[in-house]
Amino acid sequence: MKKHSSLITLLFAGIIFFSGCGGAKSTTKEKPETPVVPKKPSGKPQLEKGMELYKARDYEGAKKNLRSATDLDLSKSERTQAYKHLGFIFAMQKNQTEATKAFFDAFTSDDGFELESAEMGNPAWTPAYEAAQKQFTLASASGSDLLSKGKDAYSKRNYDEALSYLETAVKKTDLEGNKRADAYKLLAFAYALRKRPVDAKNAFRKAFEVNKNFELDKSEYGNPVWTPLYDEVKNTIKK
Repeated sequence: MKKHSSLITLLFAGIIFFSGCGGAKSTTKEKPETPVVPKKPSGKPQLEKGMELYKARDYEGAKKNLRSATDLDLSKSERTQAYKHLGFIFAMQKNQTEATKAFFDAFTSDDGFELESAEMGNPAWTPAYEAAQKQFTLASASGSDLLSKGKDAYSKRNYDEALSYLETAVKKTDLEGNKRADAYKLLAFAYALRKRPVDAKNAFRKAFEVNKNFELDKSEYGNPVWTPLYDEVKNTIKK
C-alpha cells in the first residue's frame, strides 16, 4: 500500500513540474523589425518637364520643376543635369549665390562634372561655375594637396589664391606636424604681403603652437615685411 501511495505521489509531482515548465513565459526579447524606408518616387517626370520649360524659356516654371526633381529619386546623371540647369537659371536671374550653390551641388553629385564646350565661357554663369568648382576642390582635397597648391600659388605670387588654399589646408585633420607649421608660416607670409599684420602674427603664433621649435629659414629671416612680426610673436612666446 505504501509502495502504491509513493508511486501516486511521484506521478502527481511530475505532473505539477511539467505543468509549471509549460506555463513559464520566455524571457527572451524579440528583436524589433527594421523599419522599411519607402523609396522616393522617381523625379524623372519633373526633370523632363523642367527641361521642357527651360527650352521654352519659362525659367520660373523650369526652376520649380527642377527643384522638385532634386528632392526625388534620380540617377547621378539626371541629378547633375537638374542642378546644372538650376545653376544656369539662377545665374541668368543674376543670383550668383544660388547659382554657385547649384553648381556646387552638381559637383557633389558627380565629381567629374564639367560644362559642355558650348556652355563654357558664357558670361552669365561662368563666374558662378568657376567659384563652385574652386569651392568643391577645397572641400574635397586633402590637407597635403591644399598645402601643395598653396605653395605653388605663393611661388607664382598669387597671394590671394594661396591664402584660399592655405586657410582651408590648416582646417584639415590630416595635415599634421611640420606640414601644418609650414602652412601657417606661408599663411603668415601671405598675410604680411597683403598688409594684414594681425592675421600674420596669429598665423606665426599658430606655427609656434604646432612646433615649439619653429624657426624661419636663414633665407626667410630678415625680410622687412614679415620679420618684425615674427620677432614680436617669438619674443612674446619666449617670455
